[in-house]
Amino acid sequence: MDEWIKDGLPRRSQKTKDKYTQVLSAIHEELGDVPLRDLTVRDIRAALSKYAQKHATDTVAMARLSLERAINFAMAEHKVGRNVAALVESPVGQEGRPSKALSFDQAVAVIQAAEQSRLHGYVVVCTMTGVH
Repeated sequence: MDEWIKDGLPRRSQKTKDKYTQVLSAIHEELGDVPLRDLTVRDIRAALSKYAQKHATDTVAMARLSLERAINFAMAEHKVGRNVAALVESPVGQEGRPSKALSFDQAVAVIQAAEQSRLHGYVVVCTMTGVH
């Protein structure tokens, strides 16, 4: 997994690599020091299920996909014969945090409230483009 992050993510920002490192470190902790070639579908499923108890569904999906990509990288290096992570579906995790974006009704209300203001055009552009 470390090799994939180091060598398998060309042209990715350090922030992206850090995100994958964080997600995979928790999965790696669950899997222990089992070599990739010895991992089973059951191992992956158990690690992801435990991960899903504390993380949002989207984060669990990212963890599974990251693991799959790391194993694909190992396959390309002839270190494993098959990708067991590809055989596992992501379990449902916790509910994610609520969106901070305005709802459609809230956006309409903001635009309507600014109709008589000289800043109406500015409010419309900002609301429609997400500028704040």
